[in-house]
Amino acid sequence: MSGALLALALGFAARTVAHQLLIVLAAFIAIGLDPAVVFPVRRGLRQGVAVAVIRLFALAAVAAFVATAAPALAGAARRDRC
Repeated sequence: MSGALLALALGFAARTVAHQLLIVLAAFIAIGLDPAVVFPVRRGLRQGVAVAVIRLFALAAVAAFVATAAPALAGAARRDRC
């Protein structure tokens, strides 16, 4: 019963498709990163510290991807402009 009420509340809170897409994306990210947080917690690290470490690793991965992809995309954009 409470699950249905939660789903109803989320449905009212996310009235547009964009909001629903963000909620689904956030859920996939949270579910995907949960094992990475559980691993250090089982080995004695506090959950808050484990979450902070995983956030830093995820941010570093995104930054590395952007740093790697940006020069290639900029070069392609320059070539297409001529």
